[in-house]
Amino acid sequence: MEELPQELLDAILDQIHDRNTLRACCLSASCLRLRSQQRLFRSMRIPRARRPHRQHKRQQRRIIASIFAESPHLAQYVRDLTVELAVEEAESAELNVILSAVRNLRGLAVNGQYTDWSNIAAGTTGRIVECLKLPSLQQVRWQLLICVPVAVVQLLLAVPIVSLDIVHMLCDTDIQPHMTPLHLRDLSFMRDGGTISRFLLQYQHYLVHLKRMEVRTEEYDEQATLLQACSPTLETLAIVISGSTSPSIHIAPLPCVRSVEITAFSFGKAQLPRTLLDIVESLAAFPTLSAISFVFKLRLLPGSVNDQVATWDFPPLPAFSIENFAKDDIFDALRLVRCRLVIYLPQETRTRNVSLDALLSGFRAAVKQTRPRYCSS
Repeated sequence: MEELPQELLDAILDQIHDRNTLRACCLSASCLRLRSQQRLFRSMRIPRARRPHRQHKRQQRRIIASIFAESPHLAQYVRDLTVELAVEEAESAELNVILSAVRNLRGLAVNGQYTDWSNIAAGTTGRIVECLKLPSLQQVRWQLLICVPVAVVQLLLAVPIVSLDIVHMLCDTDIQPHMTPLHLRDLSFMRDGGTISRFLLQYQHYLVHLKRMEVRTEEYDEQATLLQACSPTLETLAIVISGSTSPSIHIAPLPCVRSVEITAFSFGKAQLPRTLLDIVESLAAFPTLSAISFVFKLRLLPGSVNDQVATWDFPPLPAFSIENFAKDDIFDALRLVRCRLVIYLPQETRTRNVSLDALLSGFRAAVKQTRPRYCSS
């Protein structure tokens, strides 16, 4: 094994995803140890402290903290960290040790339980803030946190890629100027109670580098003004349609958008959300749009897998008609349309073979009928 180039050994280890195998490689040979340790510690989840009858979750924090205390170099391999917080997060020496040790983070996820920021121990919040200041940090994903101070939100919005789900900002009247360089280029937020969008509209210098923004049809009325404020720099627009009952929206033209990503969810029925027709029609007026990506996510209901019909409710999109493509001012730059189907099976069917051939072939036929004839798919 020692005769093989280290680059080849590293490439082999990069293809291993089983953690037990990686642990064995750490102990088998010195030439495998470094890469195996990097793979093992690259992504880490810190569970929230549970009730006394579930002490094993608390022990996980203690074990990780002791590993970092004994082998500090292992903490430098952690690139993506997920921290789970309870409704009331008491002071935790173990969690503070872990957060202080990881200094090379690329991604930081913080998952609360509708956790009020004031109910998080001061030591923990201080170390989370220090993680937000790391120069290596490129992405944050926060959810279910309320009353987050403005100073913390300012640090969040200085990170290049930001995804927020039910993160409510504490509306302070005294907002200090933000001195950290701003690099925000990809923004997604939902169910924020309007606090984040109002803040960004008031302080639009956070948007000067924004290239991609995700909007949801249910909240488009709240996000439309912000979307127009980003129009001078926005190149990619992501739209999420949560179901067939999503409200109809019409998106005003965005002059610099070149790519649109549409994700549509369906539950139980193989059908196209009706609002998609209106969205695609509004995209026809985007002057620089060159690519549209559709991702259809179908969640099959329990007991209905074998009853699924092969015929998809995909009417031809009027905006993709030959008559429209003949016009100079409609989809003038469009060159590529991609379609992808993701199927979520019920738990009861995951342990047995289920044939989805009819569903898949029906999807392909519907896409072939729907797509513009002048584009690839």
